Amino acid sequence: MAEFRRRAYVALGFATVPFLLPFAVASFVEGRTGLGAVILVVTAFGLLNRLSIHRGGRFLLPYRALYFIILGVVLWGIATIGPMVAFWAYPVVIVTLVVSDRRQARWLVGSGAALLALAALAWMTTATAARFAMTFGLTWYFGDLVVSLLAEQEARLTTLAPVDPLTGAFNRRHMSAQLSHAIEQQKRGMGEVSLIVVDIDDFKKINDEHGHAGGDKVLSGVVGMLQRRIRKVDSVFRTGGEEF
Repeated sequence: MAEFRRRAYVALGFATVPFLLPFAVASFVEGRTGLGAVILVVTAFGLLNRLSIHRGGRFLLPYRALYFIILGVVLWGIATIGPMVAFWAYPVVIVTLVVSDRRQARWLVGSGAALLALAALAWMTTATAARFAMTFGLTWYFGDLVVSLLAEQEARLTTLAPVDPLTGAFNRRHMSAQLSHAIEQQKRGMGEVSLIVVDIDDFKKINDEHGHAGGDKVLSGVVGMLQRRIRKVDSVFRTGGEEF
């Protein structure tokens, strides 16, 4: 899910231009320069975040900060333009559930729901506020349900898969099965077996200096090097963060 969320955040950076830029232009044309300027800032941060993730794997601006900026724009729009702007809260909920981990997403959406409820009471009729609350709640509920099902499915697939998705090495679960098989072969006199343990020294320093994306490249490179040097009857297993 972490890689899925990262890609979703990158896609969000692209989506801000076609979806938000026209509203920024319209706001300037209609004389709402403050609102237009804020929308341009959100669009710019979306693009800069996308470039930052692509180049170094790091977020220039955490999503939670961008979320509250976008939420502020929605609230401002409800107050100055009208209740129709509240419809933008629906895609914001979906994006938040997709790009944030489950705990943070629920906290962000819950905080946003409280602020939007106050806005609905202040600037909407009772009937409009009730319809908005119902549809917002359904969007939140079913969005959270879908993301939860995706996370559970990924966990099941990860458990069943014998290969570590990052490095391409076999995982610890598959190693246990292979070790049992090798020990049984050795007991039956089918030859000696050996186990070599490899650990990358000072790996934390690599992550600190080059980010987790840099650390991932090192892990994949080490596995690639090992796989090029082993025999066809040998196997490489990833047993921990930087342990093989």
